[in-house]
Amino acid sequence: MTYPLQVVSNCMAVSGSGLVAGSPPNMPIYGGWLDCYRHLRQVRGLKRGSSMLWRAYTGPTIMLDGGLAIPSSDMFAAPLTS
Repeated sequence: MTYPLQVVSNCMAVSGSGLVAGSPPNMPIYGGWLDCYRHLRQVRGLKRGSSMLWRAYTGPTIMLDGGLAIPSSDMFAAPLTS
């Protein structure tokens, strides 16, 4: 139950710290912990690293407007018919 907040606190500690891993494009610069929480929830990153045996698959992600986004069917156009 508290694991997502541990992930957020670790990301906040690294974000903007000067480390390459905590700088764009590897990680966005967060304005606060709620911004970080919302972003991680959006990209399904709140449970990352929670298990030593199973790796959680979050599905495909794409870069959209400078950030990660999870693709949905409304992002794609219908195929053209001839």
